[in-house]
Amino acid sequence: MRGFDKNTMLAICDSIEVNDLKSLTNMVCQFHRIKGDDGMLSAMKLLQKEFKDVPGSSSKIRLYQASESSSFGTWSQPPDWSVKNCALSFKPEPDTTPHIILSTDRSNFGVFSYSGRVSPESSFNLIREDSIPLSPSRIKTHRQSIPDPANTVVFMRNYNHFDACRLTRILGFRGIITAPSSEKYKDDTIMLNARHWHRAPITGQEDLSHPDSIPFGFSLTPTEGNLLENYLTRCESCDETAEIRVTLDTEFSTGPLPVLEIIVDGGRSRSDYVVVTAHICHPGPSADDNASGIATVVMLAKVMAETISDPSCETGLIVLIVPENLGTMAWLL
Repeated sequence: MRGFDKNTMLAICDSIEVNDLKSLTNMVCQFHRIKGDDGMLSAMKLLQKEFKDVPGSSSKIRLYQASESSSFGTWSQPPDWSVKNCALSFKPEPDTTPHIILSTDRSNFGVFSYSGRVSPESSFNLIREDSIPLSPSRIKTHRQSIPDPANTVVFMRNYNHFDACRLTRILGFRGIITAPSSEKYKDDTIMLNARHWHRAPITGQEDLSHPDSIPFGFSLTPTEGNLLENYLTRCESCDETAEIRVTLDTEFSTGPLPVLEIIVDGGRSRSDYVVVTAHICHPGPSADDNASGIATVVMLAKVMAETISDPSCETGLIVLIVPENLGTMAWLL
């Protein structure tokens, strides 16, 4: 047996226990796995322990050192970014208790990656944006109609995320809040894990040593969006200024890019290896993105160890647990 034929792979897959997959998924899910955060390294170290007693295997966390100009091929390494605290709230009526839409206690999934800092809590004017002005003349007119964009947060529904971020940058808004309509997403649970975006409304030219000047973004579920839209409608009908309260303690830093490398080769060098990857990074405890993928490839490596140790098998297996595409590029280059 030179490699992994179809029948062998089917038998290996059949031998994987569902409960083992669930257990591994739950283990990874307990961590907030953002690059530069302790959670990512903690998850990798626990995954390493899974191979402690697997014969013919070895594992290592490789750290690819970062600098401001780090790049791997055409991929540039982003800074480490983490959310220490976040909250988004508004007062449904004057002199009432603020209604908290989003907070760290619940989840930080709704914060756009690489959002700037707003700490301590600050209030911003909240406006509704119903159309993206694409032509230069419309953009100029639109910009002039907003008295204080640097102190304004724009609320958008049913927008392409990247167009929304583009508009925020062009018009100089302090921040952006997006939410899909309930017609598009009938069930909030779909959006609870899908609403995380890996890009914020930044250009990449910002001074990361001054995160207070960097725009921020939040992505809400349809129900949360409805609450905010109803509040805006009430303020407009009463000719009141809508305000949104924001706390966002984020941190930018420079640190190494960790990649967990697991090699299953029966303890002897091979001429051929199959490489399988799964990405580990996510701002909160999430199974689909991508703890379940990690559990699958780790279990695959564990059950394949016996097959690979067979003298007739000439192919080894390398499993990479990486921070998105950049981790794979760093390992390859």
